[in-house]
Amino acid sequence: MRKILLTFAICISSLFSLYSQSFNYNIVNKKGHPRLLLNAGEEDQLLRTIHTQPGFLKIHQMIIDKCDKLLKMPVVFYHIEAKRLQAGYECSERIFYLSYAYRITHDKKYLYRVEPEIKSLCSFPNWNPNHYLDTSTITMSLAIAYDWLYDQLSSELKTLISEAIVKKGFNSSKTRPGNWFYSLNTNWNSVCNAGLVYGALAIFDVEPRASADIIEKCMNTIHLPLQSYAPDGAYPEGYDYWEYGTELQVLLNAELENIFGTDNGLTQSKGFLESAYYMLHMVGPSGYCFNYSDCSNSLPTCNLTTFWFAKEVKDSSILWWEKDRLDRSQISIGRYSPLLLTLLKDIKFNKISKPKQTMWVGRGIMPVVLVRSGWKLNSIFFGIKGGLAFHSHAHMDAGSFVFDALGVRWAMDLGSQEYESLEKAKVDLFNGKQDGQRWKILRMNSLHHNTLTINGHYHDVNIPATIKEVIISKKMRGATIDLSGVLKADLKSATRTAVLINNKYLQIVDSLTANEQMAQIQWTMCTSATAKIVSSDTILLRQKGKMLDLIVDSPEQIKLRIWSNEPEHFYDAPNSGTVRVGFVMQLKPNEKGVLRVRLIPIK
Repeated sequence: MRKILLTFAICISSLFSLYSQSFNYNIVNKKGHPRLLLNAGEEDQLLRTIHTQPGFLKIHQMIIDKCDKLLKMPVVFYHIEAKRLQAGYECSERIFYLSYAYRITHDKKYLYRVEPEIKSLCSFPNWNPNHYLDTSTITMSLAIAYDWLYDQLSSELKTLISEAIVKKGFNSSKTRPGNWFYSLNTNWNSVCNAGLVYGALAIFDVEPRASADIIEKCMNTIHLPLQSYAPDGAYPEGYDYWEYGTELQVLLNAELENIFGTDNGLTQSKGFLESAYYMLHMVGPSGYCFNYSDCSNSLPTCNLTTFWFAKEVKDSSILWWEKDRLDRSQISIGRYSPLLLTLLKDIKFNKISKPKQTMWVGRGIMPVVLVRSGWKLNSIFFGIKGGLAFHSHAHMDAGSFVFDALGVRWAMDLGSQEYESLEKAKVDLFNGKQDGQRWKILRMNSLHHNTLTINGHYHDVNIPATIKEVIISKKMRGATIDLSGVLKADLKSATRTAVLINNKYLQIVDSLTANEQMAQIQWTMCTSATAKIVSSDTILLRQKGKMLDLIVDSPEQIKLRIWSNEPEHFYDAPNSGTVRVGFVMQLKPNEKGVLRVRLIPIK
């Protein structure tokens, strides 16, 4: 018996020695339960913070109200729609919410209601590892339930959870297709790693080796998505996916810090903290974001993640738009709201200062330049981007821009189309190769973005558009984007310069040189305004009682156009209330052309 115990002790010692490269795992079990995000006894501290800010209190109450409605709803059962385990998402969200409600209120009606959801998830035949976001989300939800409700769950139910996490979560990450996310530099990596690590930290006391394996695999691969924030914080997948991927990255970093006292430098990764300024500047005074890639333009949810960033960088101005939304009660709640709310337990921002900068430049994979005249709701704002189409969630939108003035958005991006509708139509949505079906989708090709299309040809998906020059002077601010590679099939060279002139209007200048063939240029801008051609060089736009002139100053012969955005295929989403405005013109072989357009608000 002594030999067996000695051998066991040596094995355990070797195990923790093997995995001590990153963390001292002995700390995990010493923390006891609950230990995920909100430690034992911290409920009152969180409640005090919530009650100091009416917006936080409203979010908290919305969570509780939703839980009260869940009490009367039937348990979710396994079903897949298109390729997604929608039942898993719904059930996971219920577990997050109900676990939070019980933890904060100690009302057993929430405990009794969450238990059948836990049993349902554990009984699923699998957690859809083919779409590993489903698996990681379910793993994380059960981890929260296991940890937050630890003293109230029966031994049998805790065993059921831990076995399910290992079998359907951990084990499915060891082989294809589950482990595919480990090689990605996108939100998938952050989301999936975070979910699995939460599972590992929850059940470490009963599954130490499997849990240590998961944590170490995360630390060996999580640098990939963090590299995407470099060098300045411009997030390549756009506004919505920053919110999704970064909130899970923050939850991961915060919990590693909570358990081990360190996140091994993840938070200090180049560009990561700076990305909070990207999100701040990406919002225009119209209330819409610069929604390039597969993103929507609306901002319905108070972004609780930014409060964590504001605390980390000690700059309350990052919360400028969050304060505005909280003050105006423009709040909705999302799947992770109960978890993110726990990050606020020691937040202290009595006064939120106005941002000092009115221009922000982010380079990297998907470079973007954001300029505004000020931070008032009637300020002028524009954003322009470069980048490449062959990237996660990207569109053919190099050189595309958005423009706000007089409190409304004039130049808009049509935004994303719901994935499920395209997947049900059997569209090869994620085939982003040059001849991929993705580019047949109306909202994703260059013809329906605020950019140039030459001879009707799609942009080259493999060559990035880069920032050639940043322009800052008393008269104008903006940048020049090099589109030569994107348009190389039809042009020898192409640049687009977008500048805010005297803080009064936007000017777009395209400098183009044709190659050996004739080049037909299509200049396009999407808008929700009512458009009317009023002269040979001017289109008048009207919207919400406001007006704007689109004036083409180009000496070349142009033909103004207003195009419909009606669906072109049965699978295209409707784009009601929008049109494209712009013009067409021709360049002779080897001819140079300069196209100058001004967007002038009419006060």
